Amino acid sequence: MKPKIAVIGAVSYYGNQLLSALSEFFPKENIHVLNTNKKLDKTTISYGEKEVLNINILDQFDFKNINIVINLDLLLNHSQILHKLNPECILIDTTEKFRFNPQIPLIVSYVNFSSLKFSKLPKIISVASPLSALISLALKPLHDNFTVKRFTVSTYQSVSSSGKEGMDELFNQTRSLYINQPMVYEHFSKQIAFNVIPYIGTFLEGGETSEEWNLICEIKKIIDPKIKGTVTCVMVPVFVGYAASLTIEFKKEIEINTVRKILKQSPLVSLMDYRTDEGYVTPAEINGEDRIFISRIRSDITVENGLSLWLAGDNLKCGFAFNIVHLIHYLVKYFNQLEKK
Repeated sequence: MKPKIAVIGAVSYYGNQLLSALSEFFPKENIHVLNTNKKLDKTTISYGEKEVLNINILDQFDFKNINIVINLDLLLNHSQILHKLNPECILIDTTEKFRFNPQIPLIVSYVNFSSLKFSKLPKIISVASPLSALISLALKPLHDNFTVKRFTVSTYQSVSSSGKEGMDELFNQTRSLYINQPMVYEHFSKQIAFNVIPYIGTFLEGGETSEEWNLICEIKKIIDPKIKGTVTCVMVPVFVGYAASLTIEFKKEIEINTVRKILKQSPLVSLMDYRTDEGYVTPAEINGEDRIFISRIRSDITVENGLSLWLAGDNLKCGFAFNIVHLIHYLVKYFNQLEKK
């Protein structure tokens, strides 16, 4: 079965990434792009390298034959469309709106598919943030084998997390420095070119940022509510890709070779861990990949059963677009069951 999919809010940088990923698996006839902005200048959008899709107005669209709706629009009023969906249609929401709703599953593909029961599939499925998706892919197989007690992570996040506006600002500031022109600050509060900013999101009362708090809360919901964590999120002058320095304390005894073996066998995880000058992975090398890459695996001798590692992943592809594509493939099994009844 090839599901019929409607994408709301695809006219965006992240939307373009999702459509590119969908084009690798689904024909254009099965994809419908919807927009809430009736004054939008463009009427078509690229689908893969050769195809284009018409952009439909959300209020005028008939959802009768749609199997899956994917929402990227932060301002969408969900109550206005849920009643328009057919009984079997599933809404995949990529925004923060439902991530912490205890009644709605928060999914990272191949990490917690088990929380989706075909016998009682929810109307809405929330997908994790790209950062949480990448970290979960590393933590979950280790938690299953050794039980994570706590983790400490410093993240190094590219400006693409802020969309085209963030990427444009990095480019323009870099150019301004080289040609000796005044630097313009529009999207970031401080200079991002040739700099790092230890602030993503908004500051909360305890001093952490919303990005840091959200990561901890999402990990608890996705993997285990008993896990404790501390996070520092840093914006770095890189266009695409996330990296993280992750230190984990386990309840059970670990052995490094066993850790490597487990990670090698884990879905969407690749190891590049060699004790050489080039034996590790950086964000520049993983653009377009649908998996995370783990390097620098070593014991953390400051705690009992401690492990440190470095991971890198494409936030747009692995953390976002392919996370949704893999979820769609999983849901196809559900729709196939319905067809057999």
